Amino acid sequence: MKKMIFAALMCAAILTSCTGGSYTINGTLHVPDGVELYLVDLVADDTLSVTKVADSQFTFAGELEKATYVYLGQGRNRVRFILEPGTVSVDLDQRMPSGTPLLDESNEYQARIKEISSQRMAEIREKGLIKGGGIVPGAEPQIDSIFAFYRDIQLAFADSVLLAHKRDLLGALALSDLYGCDTALFARRYSIVSKDVREFPPIAQAYERQQQFYKTQEGEMFTDFTVEGGNADGSDAHLADYVGRGKYTLVNFWSSWSRPCRLVYPYLRASLRIFDNSRFEVIGVAVGDRRENSLNAIEEYELSWPQILDAKDIPLNTYSFTTIPYTILFGPDGTILRRGLRNEDILDAVEEALLVE
Repeated sequence: MKKMIFAALMCAAILTSCTGGSYTINGTLHVPDGVELYLVDLVADDTLSVTKVADSQFTFAGELEKATYVYLGQGRNRVRFILEPGTVSVDLDQRMPSGTPLLDESNEYQARIKEISSQRMAEIREKGLIKGGGIVPGAEPQIDSIFAFYRDIQLAFADSVLLAHKRDLLGALALSDLYGCDTALFARRYSIVSKDVREFPPIAQAYERQQQFYKTQEGEMFTDFTVEGGNADGSDAHLADYVGRGKYTLVNFWSSWSRPCRLVYPYLRASLRIFDNSRFEVIGVAVGDRRENSLNAIEEYELSWPQILDAKDIPLNTYSFTTIPYTILFGPDGTILRRGLRNEDILDAVEEALLVE
């Protein structure tokens, strides 16, 4: 770990003094001759070059003003990586680029992140917390504890790399990982990184989501959103059709393909049985899902509450959350009372709100 941080510091110093120059990418891909490959600057959203495969080989060459993040390939044969002046070798069959200092360190960084994820899942399996592709009943607290443990490891590692790369794109990749782990730390580190890091598209988008999050904190008034054709009859759906209309409203954001979402359904059903329906209701919002799959899940799991379908990523952008299930409790006037409710917390939050009134 100390060796990597030292190397990161040295690399950052080198890169800040020499940002522009020529690059060459030599690659292999076993496809028929003539297949076109694209080299796209993802930061500038611009195609840098197009070439064709010949005898399973391809080459790109050009000039860079500074290191950038690129997409290379076509269709399934693709890879994203940091491109800087120098010579890069790419095995596109294996999606493995290497050869320049920042790129190689980026590979090392991503390999460590993947290793942490693998260790987390290995521990969960070793403890028998998952069987037959599902979570063992009652194992959720242990799984949450394991996730928290490895989250802290990943957070510390990503932060150390970021601090060594505040002015380059490896720092941008690490900062993006911080956003997924700790938004408060993301905000602090965002204030010390360079303009290039801030303008890296995933970072710019994360910052915008965070600003939106501040606008939708507990105690703030709800923000409406519209989903075209989101109602079952194909008419447009609005969050304001349900929220701010005199009832406590529990809005559950879910998807048919998410197993964790299914763990929340019993608590949503229980809330409707336990609490006064004249003062309380549940609404579902299907995100990142196909309409037919959502409808099938509604029938299969007997989700009896109203639903907004085909919401895509609109709610995620509006309320700035990145994982599902995600549940928000709104007050009768539309005030956001609680965010990020899961399982028993759902029942506790609704009970507390109704007793206070």
